Amino acid sequence: MNVSALRALVLVAAVCGTSTFAAAQRDEPGSPWADSPLTILQLNDVYSITPVDGAGGLARVATLKQTLAAAGRTPFVMLAGDFLSSSVESTVFKGEQMIASLNAAGLDMATLGNHEFDFGIDLLLQRMAEAKFQWVVSNVVDLRTNRPIGGAEPFVVRTFGHLKVGFIGLCLTEEGPAERLKQVRILDPAEAAAMYIPMLKAQQVDAI
Repeated sequence: MNVSALRALVLVAAVCGTSTFAAAQRDEPGSPWADSPLTILQLNDVYSITPVDGAGGLARVATLKQTLAAAGRTPFVMLAGDFLSSSVESTVFKGEQMIASLNAAGLDMATLGNHEFDFGIDLLLQRMAEAKFQWVVSNVVDLRTNRPIGGAEPFVVRTFGHLKVGFIGLCLTEEGPAERLKQVRILDPAEAAAMYIPMLKAQQVDAI
């Protein structure tokens, strides 16, 4: 199973688990879900900003976010990695066009995928600094600082109305050229999750 497929499988499991939990919580009197109309829009493996089948590419995401907000929802757009590479455009711009487009589309939060390392650590750090959205990276540590790469947070807690949500970001990366990864340590995703989930639960989040 390749990395993208595995990450998608992990994501589906997480979303299904959260959805079941959320559905049960909504039925409880005084549930924070009742007055917190949160809609999470999750993307991954985004390699192009151009229109798809005549529709607006990343502009569709921006429009959907605006439409939800206008309807009284609280949209939160997340990207689960793999977007700086690989595409024809990125061979020229090294992912700069993706950061600019995601900034314009109103992305709220992102984590890393294996393709974020394709151009090396220094360029990844540059792209992370260009982003206007928040980075949450739970298992990629910069060996020079012993902190999550690029100043990212290892976990994040956001409050939407009375709803408190915890976020972690796990990178499942393939083995690649050692030169690309020599400045970082990639922790086992399951071990990183096991470390940070109790911290989130200690903050009494309603969902992770």
